[in-house]
Amino acid sequence: MGITESLKWQLRAQSRELAIMGMRRRSRRRLGCGLLVVAVAVTCVLLVVNRLIVSSFYSAVVPGEWDFPKIRTVVCFVVLVCLLVPEWWLIDWVMEGVRRVVRSLDRARRAGGR
Repeated sequence: MGITESLKWQLRAQSRELAIMGMRRRSRRRLGCGLLVVAVAVTCVLLVVNRLIVSSFYSAVVPGEWDFPKIRTVVCFVVLVCLLVPEWWLIDWVMEGVRRVVRSLDRARRAGGR
């Protein structure tokens, strides 16, 4: 089998997989845009929640006479950005666990249906 035959076979297999999944190539681009919108929305929500947590923690820890507005702003900004990294790691970890469960349920459903 030549290279062109192999490529044709791969394209046919991919198109069958896309047809089975009910997705067209065009919808994959939309999925990417939707993923971007969801990621931005989740990040905004995380920033708002983090801001509330950091502000309340900062005002509880730092005495009033040491509270300078510029230092408060810098500390809050740095902590907000640093908190995003472990939060996204946690989100990725949870989503991977959900994907594993869905895949195993899907495999069990397929095996039971045969």
